[in-house]
Amino acid sequence: MSSGIEGSEGNQLDLPREIAGLKLKLEELDAKLGEVGKLAVDLRSEVSKLAAGLEGLQKEVSKLSESFGHVVEDIARSTLPSILLAKMGISIGSLARAFFTVDGRVVELDIYGVGERLSDKSRVEILGEAKARIHGEDVRLFHEKALRLLDSKVLDGNPVLVMYGLYAHPSAIEEASRRGVALITPYIEVVKATKQG
Repeated sequence: MSSGIEGSEGNQLDLPREIAGLKLKLEELDAKLGEVGKLAVDLRSEVSKLAAGLEGLQKEVSKLSESFGHVVEDIARSTLPSILLAKMGISIGSLARAFFTVDGRVVELDIYGVGERLSDKSRVEILGEAKARIHGEDVRLFHEKALRLLDSKVLDGNPVLVMYGLYAHPSAIEEASRRGVALITPYIEVVKATKQG
């Protein structure tokens, strides 16, 4: 019978050597853990840079989107007078952005102008909104805005509600027809405005 501790193969274990080996492995693991910690710090730094870059990109996309929206509005204001004349018999000199105060709040219209319906020489006020893509919800929101203006009595002409866009979703066409909003895009016929309220 031996006095030492025997391994599974009957060899006597050398505890000091085994402990030294375990210490070495522990030091190696500790070094690797340190490397992982440094990599985690580096990764955190890179993720922060990426997040900052993404935030900057979002701001730039937002600016670009706003600029594009202004371009669509400019196109609408420059082309609508001839479209309104040809399709609806309304003569109008020019259209502009307009601001009205209703109940202490500013209401903005992308498109506003005063003109004349040629068929009966009546005065009309064009109230409009321009968007690159028009959906049914956009038509609803514009119509509600126009109704707030009409109900407040800040306008005094016969209103013609117009939305101009580069694309109109089928839901927009349906909503415009239902609400009496003239919907104009380069690709569809005018949906004639039939009612104001």
